[in-house]
Amino acid sequence: MEHTEFTNQIEKHKTRLKRNYIAIEIIGYLKLLLSLMIGASLSYLFFTDFKTGTIVIILAEVLAVTVLWIYHDKLRSKINHSNEIIVIYKGHMYRLSGIWEAFPRVEQSALDETFNIPEDQDVVVDLSFIDFMERMHKGQISAEEQKETPAYAKNPATKFFLM
Repeated sequence: MEHTEFTNQIEKHKTRLKRNYIAIEIIGYLKLLLSLMIGASLSYLFFTDFKTGTIVIILAEVLAVTVLWIYHDKLRSKINHSNEIIVIYKGHMYRLSGIWEAFPRVEQSALDETFNIPEDQDVVVDLSFIDFMERMHKGQISAEEQKETPAYAKNPATKFFLM
């Protein structure tokens, strides 16, 4: 795909988003109205000595609210899908245009005490297995040079990979 195709797809999803946001707002108001009508029908039910017609009306209102709730949920998932597609297409456009920036490296000093990954998992720190694979993939350092680096050789994950 080229930039124009990505731009067209993004615009298409943006128009879908606008349409779905309007529909969600209308459905929200309809659900609110039907919920109030259910409350009014219940109070009317007590004053009419539980007539069958009033019970049928209440059941129809409950059914309508349930259908609206299900449709509302499907619209919400369509909105999330369109938002995710837009992010993906923008990422592709950035990559093709050369604007793409590599993710910043996470240093050990940047992690605070509240970071919930234990250090023994060796996931995001410098000289970790992920760091090793990232540097190998980018060609920043060769496997032979990393074999000579004591920190990589001591790490069990990278040591196994270097064997």
